[in-house]
Amino acid sequence: MREYFYYIDFQGKLFHDNTELTDNQFLDFFFRRIIKNETDLHQDYPYMSPCGKEMNFIKVADIPFVFFKLNDNLLFYAPTLFVEFQPDQLSYSESGILYHPLNNVSIGRLHTKLLLEISPYIEMQNEKYILSWKGNRFLLKLKT
Repeated sequence: MREYFYYIDFQGKLFHDNTELTDNQFLDFFFRRIIKNETDLHQDYPYMSPCGKEMNFIKVADIPFVFFKLNDNLLFYAPTLFVEFQPDQLSYSESGILYHPLNNVSIGRLHTKLLLEISPYIEMQNEKYILSWKGNRFLLKLKT
């Protein structure tokens, strides 16, 4: 088995040997397969993206999935990979990072630019954050 080592930065960009990878097909393929590294191999790489006889080990600045675009109520985390935006499922960290579920087991972080786009719709009331979105109001939960 061949092994490769990657890094996903805080903005969700993928790097191999300090080179940013930008091919859309590859990015979709790679991100679609990311799982936790539950092997005994390279424990300093908490994620991996299996590919046939190759194993791609991944270090991350925060978490591997970063939502970078909200379009027609779809949150994109790779060129053509997305989830439906569920404002009632947003949570935030003590440092102000917003998170959204990716699936039943993973979450993604909202990219700084995306956070700036939706921040005008967030207000504080009674020491709680409320998102006003498409005529509805949603309480943001503190991520634990």
